[in-house]
Amino acid sequence: MPSLLEYFGYCLCCGSHFAGPVYEMKDYIDWTERKGIWQPSDKGPAPSPYLATLRALLQSAICMGLYLYLVPHFPLSRFTEPVYQEYGFFKNGWADSSPPKPKWDRAINVDILGLELAKSAVQIPLVWNIQVSTWLRHYVYERLIQKGKKPGFFQLLATQTVSAVWHGLYPGYIIFFVQSALMIAGSRVLYRWQQASQAGLVKKLLGLLNFSYTLLVLNYSAVGFMVLSLHETLTAYGSVYYIGTVLPVVLLLLGKIIRPARPSRSKARKTE
Repeated sequence: MPSLLEYFGYCLCCGSHFAGPVYEMKDYIDWTERKGIWQPSDKGPAPSPYLATLRALLQSAICMGLYLYLVPHFPLSRFTEPVYQEYGFFKNGWADSSPPKPKWDRAINVDILGLELAKSAVQIPLVWNIQVSTWLRHYVYERLIQKGKKPGFFQLLATQTVSAVWHGLYPGYIIFFVQSALMIAGSRVLYRWQQASQAGLVKKLLGLLNFSYTLLVLNYSAVGFMVLSLHETLTAYGSVYYIGTVLPVVLLLLGKIIRPARPSRSKARKTE
């Protein structure tokens, strides 16, 4: 158990509950006591955090600049305007290098390129709001899995619902996170088909399809996260015929019908 001073130090640390990203209490204590990955080693002196900090600040400044430049030209209210609807359908240790280099991603919260180039929706929680996703996986998702059974859509939906309530009780948040559960479940169907395919070309096409599906449904779903109101969310979704909701549902239904063949067991295994 942490001491009272350690507990309040963790809670009031700017990088935790105040501003984020969230990280584990154990990591905070190890850092303050110079244990674990922060323990002095023969790999060299403790690395300086200044370059990594400047890089993060520069990345943040670029993103903030793009946001401030684009928002006046593309306000969120545009989603409910006829002009939009007329568009139509159409440090985490040391890297394995020589010499070893420090990795400054222990409390990283977003991988921008990883998000934009995600090959499937399953990868999105691993690259966006990473620390919160990790917390949800450990303390919600995994605890809902019954012993001896595989996780299913219920565990995924329950986890995303908790995330929605965590963000706030706005209709847009609720809709977005329910949508995200559908999106991930649909992407899993495509991934299973891809893994079961024996033809290299078909596997690549399914991979491309999964990437395109993720890009489409994510951008569709994210409107609710941005506009928050029920009317604006449904108006934006309806302007593209609810395609981002229909596609995952269709994939889930097809996944029940088209089940990939299980890999055949070896002869030695069969004779057992």
